[in-house]
Amino acid sequence: MKDHIDTLREGMEKVKDGFSMMNGGPMTFTLDCLLAAYNTLVNEYAAFKVGQCVELRAVPKAALVLESGWWHCQHFLVPGNEGTIRHVSCDSDGRLRYDVIFDRETWIDRDGKEQPVISKHVFSLFEKELIGYQEIVR
Repeated sequence: MKDHIDTLREGMEKVKDGFSMMNGGPMTFTLDCLLAAYNTLVNEYAAFKVGQCVELRAVPKAALVLESGWWHCQHFLVPGNEGTIRHVSCDSDGRLRYDVIFDRETWIDRDGKEQPVISKHVFSLFEKELIGYQEIVR
């Protein structure tokens, strides 16, 4: 175990040295700048904010693919299903992603009847897949 920790420590030092050499300054400055840029993107330029009510614009393509983990959700991942933004993030391509919990999430039992779920899933969607509301009275 000690060997693994020493190797990890050595690797972290190399990363730190690399950032310092690349920026000509301390690694914390570079990381602070990256974090500030990320926060600006998700807080200032995101179309939807955490806690905002949204509606699904269209059925996500993943819900239509049999092999995907979303396939069993296609009965409630329908246009118009309302949900709430729980988190805003940015993917490695610079696209904003929104984690959404849908109000009407259900599962289908053996008899084909929809049943409510106890613990709702979080679905990560892009802006083009959602419609925002300024105010929703629920």
